[in-house]
Amino acid sequence: MKDGNGKALTPITYGGLTYLPIRSISDALDIPISYDAANYKVRIGTHQERTGSTGLPSLTSTRPVNLPTNFPIPGDATLKNTADSDATGVKKVAFTYTTQETLDIMGFVYSEYVRIKHLDSDSQTVTANTVKISGLLGGTSPVSITGQATTGKPGFNTFSIRRG
Repeated sequence: MKDGNGKALTPITYGGLTYLPIRSISDALDIPISYDAANYKVRIGTHQERTGSTGLPSLTSTRPVNLPTNFPIPGDATLKNTADSDATGVKKVAFTYTTQETLDIMGFVYSEYVRIKHLDSDSQTVTANTVKISGLLGGTSPVSITGQATTGKPGFNTFSIRRG
């Protein structure tokens, strides 16, 4: 891995996490990346961003209330079937969305998310054709993430998320 000037780059390990130079990785894997300065995010892979009348990214439905703000949802996501509940003080959320992001890229994103959040008793299958992740986040909060190609809409994938 080299920077723009040809200088060799190496991974950095800090706080038990290994950080890689994303530009070098994206070049090596031939995956486009972009930086969303408004939201301080790096976007990996291709996507078509949906914009509202202000020109800013917008979802076609409101982000679920009980979904943690750091839970990743692609910028082009069309949310549907959203259900939030707060029974017995336990915040729960269930929703489905469609996106043009690939199953393997979103599978990687979600695998990293649950790894960082300490998924226990987990089961994970992430391939170019399917995403299935389930377990207990932090040892207590059940989570299930599934993804598959959308039937009848080529180039789109559907993800279903249940938490709590």
